[in-house]
Amino acid sequence: MGAVSVNARTVSADDPLYDTKDAAAYLAVSASSLERYRGTGIPAIPYIKFPGRRGAVRYRKSALDAFLASSVKRSTSDDKS
Repeated sequence: MGAVSVNARTVSADDPLYDTKDAAAYLAVSASSLERYRGTGIPAIPYIKFPGRRGAVRYRKSALDAFLASSVKRSTSDDKS
């Protein structure tokens, strides 16, 4: 499939967009937790909001992977958040 243009932006088949439900499942959290994170910015997980009052919210797989990678701890003393 290659790439798809969405509002003058390119979405790669290698970096799909997930809706809130699928992103939450990928992160093993509830959709409501992910919505709360989005509202508070803690933890900061980048997302895309399409134009409009009720614009769709999408998460790039690469952003979810980066968040997971940044969350890796080696010991309990690493957990300063």
